[in-house]
Amino acid sequence: MSAPTQIGTVTVWGLDGTLLFSGLIAADNILESISLEDDAEELERKDKLGETVGLRVWDPKKRIEVSFYPSKPAGTGAIAGAKTNVVLPTKCAKVEIAGMPGSLFNDTTWLYVKGGRVEGANEQEMKITLPLRKYATDIAATANT
Repeated sequence: MSAPTQIGTVTVWGLDGTLLFSGLIAADNILESISLEDDAEELERKDKLGETVGLRVWDPKKRIEVSFYPSKPAGTGAIAGAKTNVVLPTKCAKVEIAGMPGSLFNDTTWLYVKGGRVEGANEQEMKITLPLRKYATDIAATANT
């Protein structure tokens, strides 16, 4: 007797990954959502009639927005520990994403520049949302503080 034939579609469900930056360890966050935008600079070349006759694309970069809940494994002092994890990365800090499906997100060169949000309410967990960037080459960024 042969093995049964499986019919259907397999999809990736949920987020297994972790987030790591100075001030937050990978075990102390639960990813909620992540979205990626593939971006680049572009210039259209037009002829004298205004028709596009060429396109130049340069400076590729990826942008993601990741939302997560700062957390702490259960145990003594877990609530106090989770409260200390409500923190944004410093400007121009590197953020590492690991354990995600595929290769689009997993990298140590994501860069936090600005725009992080911390949200909270009486009826829900504290949530942090970070916009991150990654350039074609790993660049060094400096924040003037």
